[in-house]
Amino acid sequence: MAVTAVSFRWLDSLEKEFDKAFVDLDILLGDLDSDDPEMLFSARQKMSTLSSCFAQLTHKAQTIFQNSAKLEFIFILPQIHERLVFSGGFIQFTPYKTCSFKFY
Repeated sequence: MAVTAVSFRWLDSLEKEFDKAFVDLDILLGDLDSDDPEMLFSARQKMSTLSSCFAQLTHKAQTIFQNSAKLEFIFILPQIHERLVFSGGFIQFTPYKTCSFKFY
């Protein structure tokens, strides 16, 4: 599960960096003299498009990471389960559509 956790942390860090850079660029554009309002409007439209593309890419990456986490849970947890030892107990794991633990 470590790979999945790293993926989500990386995505979160990347979003924060993008947001900071986007705000800095917006402030920079606001500080420019508006001698050419059409150019400023065009720059803001391009920033909007860039932000939209980044949001879609981030959403797709998050979906991939979530699917990866599910697969990791389904295929790796049974291997870990075999190594677990509970005093006086037994764990039954069913890695199907719904995962459940039963303690005996």
